[in-house]
Amino acid sequence: MACGGFSNPDLASSGPTLANPDIGFDLIHVGKCAGSSLAAELSQQGYRFNHIHMSQPTIEPHSKVVVLVRDPVERFISAFNWRLYLLRNDLIASVADDPIGNLKRRLELKVLLSFEDVNDFAEQLPPPQSHDFCQINALMGLIGHAHEGFAWYLSDLVDQIQPDQLLGVIAQERLKQDTKALFGFTPKLKHKSNYPSHCQTLSARGRANLAWALRADYQTLKTLSVLADRAGTPMSVAYTPSVGAIPLG
Repeated sequence: MACGGFSNPDLASSGPTLANPDIGFDLIHVGKCAGSSLAAELSQQGYRFNHIHMSQPTIEPHSKVVVLVRDPVERFISAFNWRLYLLRNDLIASVADDPIGNLKRRLELKVLLSFEDVNDFAEQLPPPQSHDFCQINALMGLIGHAHEGFAWYLSDLVDQIQPDQLLGVIAQERLKQDTKALFGFTPKLKHKSNYPSHCQTLSARGRANLAWALRADYQTLKTLSVLADRAGTPMSVAYTPSVGAIPLG
C-alpha cells in the first residue's frame, strides 16, 4: 500500500512509543536500504504500517513516517550489482501487456553490460566540472532504483511534514542498532540471494563523479537530518559525498 498514511490526530499529543505494534505509520522504503527485510520482520512482530516502495508518499497532516536511509553512493553500487544479477539471469519476468517495460529491461541490461563494473560506470560519468546534466539523468533513468533515490521519495515530504510526524530514521549501516532503538527488537539480517559478488568499491574519481550525480540525494538526507534533530529522533549516521556514511555517537 503506497499512500494515505494513518491519520490518527491523537498520536501527535500522546507521545507514542514504537514498541507498541498497534501504532500505525508509513514505512518509506527507498530501494536497497534493507526495507524488504525490515518490513517482513515488522509484519512478523504485528506492526500495522503502509509499506511505501517504488511510489512517492502521499503527505497528509497527521501521517506518521519511518524512513530508511543509506549512503547514496553505496545504495547505487548495490542497485547496479543487484539489477545486473537479476537481468543477466533473466529473473525479472517479461509481461505480455507491458512491451515498453520489457523493452526498458532489455535496454537496461545492454547498458549495464557495456561497463566492466560499477566503478567503470562511475568513472565514465561526466565529472562534476562538466555540468552535463542530460547525460547523467539519461543514464540514471535507465537503471532500476537509481533514479528513485532519496530526492525522488523524500524531497517534498521533508519540506512539508512537521517534526512530530517523523517517528524515526533507520540507517542501513546501523540497521540492527537503529531498529532496536526505535522498535525494541533486533532484526535478523537476511540476504535476498546468494548472488555472486561484484565490484563494491570505487576509485576516487568514480566516487567523486557518482557523488556529484547523486548530489540531490545527499542534500535531501541533510534536510532529513535537520528534521530528525527537530523531532528529537536524530539520525545515527551522517552522510557526506566525499566520505559516505559516518556513524555518530
